[in-house]
Amino acid sequence: MNPPVDPARPPSASPAWPPQVADHDLLRCIGRGGYGEVWLARNVLGSFRAIKFIHRARFDSERPYEREFNGILKYEPVSREHPGHVDVLQVGRQDAGGYFYYVMELADDAGTGRPWTGSQPAEAYVPRTLKTEFRQRGRLPVAEVIDLGIALTHALDHLHRCGLVHRDLKPANVIFVEGRPQLADIGLVTGAAESATALGTEGFLPAEGAGTPQADLYGLGKVMYEMATGLDRQRYPELPPEIGDWADRPALLELLQVINRACAVRPADRYPTAGRMLADLEVLRDGRSLRALARRRRAGFAVALTVLLALLSAAFVWRPWLRRAPSGVPEAGAPTTVVPEAALNGAVAGKPGWSTNALALAAYFNGRAQLRRGGDEAGGTQYLARAILEFQRAAGLDTNLVLAVVGEAECYHELDANTGFRPPDTRERARELAERALAMNPGVPEAHVVLGVYQMRYQWDWIHSSQSFHRALALDPACGPAHRELAAWLTLHGRHHEAVRLAVRARELQPGDLGADRQYMNSCWAAGLTNEAIALAVDLANRHPGSSRVVVESLRLLGTLNRGGEFQEVLDGHRVTLKRTAAMRAEWKAALAQTGPAGIWTRHLARNRRGMNPMWMMYYEMAVGNVDDAFMMADQLLDERQSFLLFVRVLPCWAPLWRDPRFEPLCRRMGLPPVPLPVVP
Repeated sequence: MNPPVDPARPPSASPAWPPQVADHDLLRCIGRGGYGEVWLARNVLGSFRAIKFIHRARFDSERPYEREFNGILKYEPVSREHPGHVDVLQVGRQDAGGYFYYVMELADDAGTGRPWTGSQPAEAYVPRTLKTEFRQRGRLPVAEVIDLGIALTHALDHLHRCGLVHRDLKPANVIFVEGRPQLADIGLVTGAAESATALGTEGFLPAEGAGTPQADLYGLGKVMYEMATGLDRQRYPELPPEIGDWADRPALLELLQVINRACAVRPADRYPTAGRMLADLEVLRDGRSLRALARRRRAGFAVALTVLLALLSAAFVWRPWLRRAPSGVPEAGAPTTVVPEAALNGAVAGKPGWSTNALALAAYFNGRAQLRRGGDEAGGTQYLARAILEFQRAAGLDTNLVLAVVGEAECYHELDANTGFRPPDTRERARELAERALAMNPGVPEAHVVLGVYQMRYQWDWIHSSQSFHRALALDPACGPAHRELAAWLTLHGRHHEAVRLAVRARELQPGDLGADRQYMNSCWAAGLTNEAIALAVDLANRHPGSSRVVVESLRLLGTLNRGGEFQEVLDGHRVTLKRTAAMRAEWKAALAQTGPAGIWTRHLARNRRGMNPMWMMYYEMAVGNVDDAFMMADQLLDERQSFLLFVRVLPCWAPLWRDPRFEPLCRRMGLPPVPLPVVP
C-alpha cells in the first residue's frame, strides 16, 4: 500500500516519505510533535497499531537524538511490566534515512470510547486521550479523578523504580486502551541520570524543569487539578467560584491536599516518591480523610515517643547503673559546663553549626554519646530516645547549634534502619530535621549528609543523594560522615575501588566509628577484598561485644566465605550478646560441625520465624535454600523501601539470588544496575 504523503514531512525527508515499516501498512498521520509524528497503521494480522517516527533532522545535535533512542530502548522491556504503560511492540532504526521508530498499542477511538475496528475510514479515527475526554465532558467527578490518579501514580511509581522518568505529563499524553488509562508519548521517557533538559510542556513543569521523579509528580498534580476543577493549569491554585454548589465539594477539598503537595513550589515540600502520593490517593478512595489521618499520625508519634520515654525512665529508676553517663560526658539535665576541650578551642568553635554555649555543647556531646550507644549496643532504642532529648535540649539552649538538629535527624535514621521500634513518620521526621538544619545554615556539611542519607536510603534518589554528599565534601573535605555515605553510594553502583578508598578515608577521619568500620568491611567484601573483610569482621566483633548487629553481620560474612574457624571464634566470644543458653550454644556448635553455617541458620529460622525481623528472615530463607520465600519477602520490603535491600545487589552473601531471573526486575525497581559486579568467592 502507498500511504498518503504527510504535508509535515521532516526537513531532510525524501519524496518517498513516509517509509515502509515491515509487516505494517501506514494509513494516516494522527499526531505531530516537535521531533516526529505518529501514524495509524495496520499489521499483517489486521490489528491496528500506532507508529511513532523520530527524526534526526529535528534535533540540533546528535546527543539529544541518541538520548531519545536510548530512552526507548530502556523503556521497551519496562513497558510490558505494568498495565499503566503503553506497550512498545517493536523498535526500528534507519540511520541512512535519519530516523528511528517504534510500534505501540493503539489508543481507543474518542468517538466511540472503544478500540478502533477500522469499520470507518481512517480519517474518522481520533485517539481517545484525557484531553479529548476533558473536551467532551468538562470537569470530571472527583471520585473518577481519584481513580485516574491512582492508576497513573501506580504507573509512575513503576517507571521511577526502573530508573526512568517521563518528563511530559499532560492530558494529551494520557491515552485509554480498552478503557484503561496509560502513560503515552513515551518518546520523552529517559533515564533519570540523563534527563537534564528543558523538554516538557509549560504549566505542567515545575520551576526547576523536567527530569526528576518529583517533576513527574508535579505534572500529574496539574493534570488532576485540571480534571477536578475544570480550570486551566495556568490558573492553579485558583478554585471555581461555583465550587460551593458542587455535591462533591468535600471530596474535592480532600483531593486538593494531594494536588497541593504534588504541586508545591519547593521540591522538598512535594511527595518524595510516587508511592507516597499513591498511598494518600488510596486513603481518599477508601472514603477516609487525609487531614484527620495526619492529625492521628502526629498524635500517634507523640504518644509512642512519650510512652517509650516513660518506660525508659521507669527502667532507669530500677537500674541506676544505666544512668551513668559515658566517661567525660555530663548527665542529662546536669548543670555542668564540662565539654570536650576541642569543642571550645579555635579549631572547632569557629566552624559552621557550632556554639560557644557550654551548656548547649554539654547536652550536644551527651546526645552524641547516647547516639553511639544506640547504634552499638543491644537494646539501642533506649539510648536513641535519650539522645533525641539531649539534642532537643541542646537546640533549645542555643538555637544556632545546627549540629544538634543534625544529631536528632541521625537518631531517626538509626531508629528506622537498625531497631525494632519505629514511631510513625520516622523517615519524614528525619527529612524535616535535615531541611531545617540546611535552612538554619547551608554551610554545615553534616546537614547535607543527613539529607543525602534520607534521599539515598528511603527515596532511592541516586542523583540528589550524590549531590548532597558532594556538597558536604566541597564544604569540608575532611567530613568523615560524607566520605562514609558516599562510599556506600559508590558500592551500590558497583564503583568498588573508589568506595574502598573513601571508606578508608572515613575510618581515618572517624577512628573507632562503628558506621565507618562497617562500611569499610562491606566495601571490601563487595570489591572482592576478602582477606581484609574477614580480618575486619573478626576485629569488629571483638571490639563491639555489645552490638548484636555487628556480631550477626560478621557471622554472615564468615559463613558465606566458609571460614569455620573464625565463625566459631565469634560465636564463642559473644555468648551474652547472642543471648544463648549453654544448651543452645552446644546445639549451635553441633550444627556448625555437621552442616556448617547453614545448619545454624536453619535452626535459628525454625525457632524464631514468628518474631524475626523481616530483613534477617529474608537472608535466612535464602541461606537455607528457600529462594522463593526470599523473593516474596523482597517484594514486601521493596514496598517499604527498606534500605538494607539495596545491598542485596552487591554483597556476595546474596549471590544465590543473582542467578535467578527475578533478580534483574528487583534491581530495576530500586533504580540500580541489574548485573552484580562484586567478585563471588
